[in-house]
Amino acid sequence: MKRALSFFNSTIKKNRMAHLYLLEGPKGSGKLTLSFLVSAELLKRKGEDQERLLAQIKKLNHPNVILIQPDGNSIKKEQILNLQNEFSKTSLYAGARIYIIEDIEKITQAGANSLLKFLEEPEGKTTYGFLLTENLSQVLDTIQSRSQIIHLVGIHKQDIKQALVQKDASPLISEILPEITNSIEDAVGLINYQPVLEIEEFLKRLSQEWLNKDIYFQLDYVDLVNETKSSLDWYKSFLNLVLLFFTDLIRYKVHRTITFESLRSDIQKISVKLSLTDLEEITSKIKKHINRLRVPVNINMYYQMLLIELDKERNK
Repeated sequence: MKRALSFFNSTIKKNRMAHLYLLEGPKGSGKLTLSFLVSAELLKRKGEDQERLLAQIKKLNHPNVILIQPDGNSIKKEQILNLQNEFSKTSLYAGARIYIIEDIEKITQAGANSLLKFLEEPEGKTTYGFLLTENLSQVLDTIQSRSQIIHLVGIHKQDIKQALVQKDASPLISEILPEITNSIEDAVGLINYQPVLEIEEFLKRLSQEWLNKDIYFQLDYVDLVNETKSSLDWYKSFLNLVLLFFTDLIRYKVHRTITFESLRSDIQKISVKLSLTDLEEITSKIKKHINRLRVPVNINMYYQMLLIELDKERNK
């Protein structure tokens, strides 16, 4: 994002801003933050408190900046017409007029037609638009062709991990959360979130107790992830992290970098007892569980099935 911000600052100084930008990048790449920062640069006045201006924009309290987000699962024609109506009025604040549309790939055909008409007849020469997307391929060609496309890259997982460590997150949570989100802000906000704490506890016990034949997962683990199971998305994240744990066992055996460094000691002990064939069979079964979630399922039932499968693998 730093390179993109530098580009915009230079473009503004040279008075070469285009009227429409399409910001494309994964979640956590800073698309909305960049839009706010560029908006502040476009709207700043000599002697004005820049931090106060940026805070006002972020809180959506600035009259010259409008943010549009999907209404339900789509961006509707009415939202674009409301934007046009607002920009047709004289603003009490002199300067640029800016609109930001999140998830532009979700715009309806009627909404897209209204937006294209608005682009052809912008309200003033200082009207600027920022369209944000994580899925460039799903954005209509007619919108892409009218935009200057800026590609943003995601934040590296190591940067997220470091930010979590600085916030005193546990070593394992600092390894879990970069696998769940690409956003440092989101990751920090999830440090004490119940599903995350449950997943941490599950992985800890899984690594510590895999070789303990007195433990029966289908009995002792049945209530470990109750909050996680209440959400399909979180349950998918849970399964992907369990899969990653066993993938780490494979990586360890073939002398590759592992994700869960905080579990290295247990991973080392387990890897001695399991062959690559065993591990490939386990990962294959977990992948099947993940694939079953593509259709509505009883999560509690499938979780119990997962525990039974793991017990079978442990007791071979």
